[in-house]
Amino acid sequence: MPFGLCNAPAVFQNFVNFIFQDLLYISVIVYQDVHTVLQHLREHRLYAKLEKCSVHQQSLPFLGYIVSSTGLQMDPGKVTAIRDWPAPQGLRTLQRFLGFANYYRQFIQDYSLITAPLTALTRKGADVKNWTPEAVAAFTTLKKAFLSAPVLRSPDHTQPFVV
Repeated sequence: MPFGLCNAPAVFQNFVNFIFQDLLYISVIVYQDVHTVLQHLREHRLYAKLEKCSVHQQSLPFLGYIVSSTGLQMDPGKVTAIRDWPAPQGLRTLQRFLGFANYYRQFIQDYSLITAPLTALTRKGADVKNWTPEAVAAFTTLKKAFLSAPVLRSPDHTQPFVV
């Protein structure tokens, strides 16, 4: 691997795209045609380990999300973690909380506006131990927003898009 393992996912994806280049965007968009995919893997002397495969699933966990036909939603375990997260008492714990929350920012409307008072506490010279009333309100609002986060749906291409 060039530059160690940090590029492994990209190298692997390029390899998979190379194997399926004659099928991509024709019959295989997200590797849904199982027979064709397995046949191509076999032709290139690659194999899928069946106990690691998920077939005919209504939903599945993937990188902290639940992916389903209805859309993308946060993993309920992560929502529970946010709900039970105690108020950070130091800079590192606040940064950890904001980093965790930032991963799911697309689910929270006005995320950057809500987190602005918390982000201000991470700046040099800020008193992270004594929160302002705005920071306390932001922490509470953010936790509530996570508990009512929507399911992100794929766009309906039969409907007009409004920007």
